[in-house]
Amino acid sequence: MPVYHADETPHHWELDPPKSLLCDPGRSITPESSGVHHITDAMVAGMPPPDEQLRVACDIPGDGIFAAHNADYDRGLIGDRDRSWIDTYKVAVKLAPMAPFFKLQVLRYWLKLDADPAFGYPAHRAGPDSYITAKLLMRMLAKLSVGEMIDISNQPVFLPWFGFGKHKKKSIVEIDDGYFKWILEENERARFRGEEGFDTNVIHTAFTELNRRGVSHGY
Repeated sequence: MPVYHADETPHHWELDPPKSLLCDPGRSITPESSGVHHITDAMVAGMPPPDEQLRVACDIPGDGIFAAHNADYDRGLIGDRDRSWIDTYKVAVKLAPMAPFFKLQVLRYWLKLDADPAFGYPAHRAGPDSYITAKLLMRMLAKLSVGEMIDISNQPVFLPWFGFGKHKKKSIVEIDDGYFKWILEENERARFRGEEGFDTNVIHTAFTELNRRGVSHGY
């Protein structure tokens, strides 16, 4: 995840070459995981454990702010670390609701970000993904202030469409009430079973849209 200082503006930005640290997770890396990020057991053999590498990675100046794409996931893994966070995924939803998708690599090419291939590949690795996130963040800083982006990032975002199910990519206003109710009910059933439910942004969107329509839903 890229780090910047609260008093910086887009005109003062200079991106250093991205840095990343490998760690030994303490268990074997599955072929499925290696197929995403191309990291193998041999590459992490003898590396420090995750907690040690995180201390190094998070050792930044006191006014530093973290930024990540889908930052809720990163924050869930490592905690807030007493820092403010910017979620470029949520900001992208606010700024570019007509984007074909809000995944980092889709936005990279849809927005035609000026990315150096030497730093931007391979995707799904910490260094290249941080570099692309920083490039995306610089584009966003031309539209919103740091404070505005932090505010957006600290709450669920209303989605223009869902990226799953029978109504995939359909505008929220075109989806029937029953589907939103099903999302809320299915989420409750999953939580009762001790399973992971829908993304908080999905729940927020279903809840907010039903309220906007004045539809009773019991939640």
